[in-house]
Amino acid sequence: MVIKYDAATRRATHLESGLAVEFYRDGDYPQEREKHFRLIWKGQSLPFRAGYDFGEPTINRLYPTLDRMVQREKRLELNEQNSHVSSLPIDVARWPQMERAEFGEVFARVMLAVVAHLPGEKRRSVHFRPFFQLSQGHWSAQQ
Repeated sequence: MVIKYDAATRRATHLESGLAVEFYRDGDYPQEREKHFRLIWKGQSLPFRAGYDFGEPTINRLYPTLDRMVQREKRLELNEQNSHVSSLPIDVARWPQMERAEFGEVFARVMLAVVAHLPGEKRRSVHFRPFFQLSQGHWSAQQ
């Protein structure tokens, strides 16, 4: 799987399929923890958002009784940023070149190529659950 990242446009493209993801802008309010992107595919540009966390779910699962200040220290030690895409309004069935599983895999890896180039030295991951049917799959990619 060959993915090319263009720093000038902040866009990553899967060369075989032409599927691309472009970073558009940060969210309106930092406390909302979201970033705006565009999926570019077959001449269409579909805007979508991705929320993110800094490992809080992992820390809360591993250390449920920790004080908030200790949780903050653990979060800094963990040094990760996890993006969650769930607002991608697409119907993969309209695109016969890729199976649903292939689309999920390619999209997660292309999205990771974009978020990996955002500012900050963090371990990044992307989690994608399609909008069309939540039971049909969940894809992840990590650095």
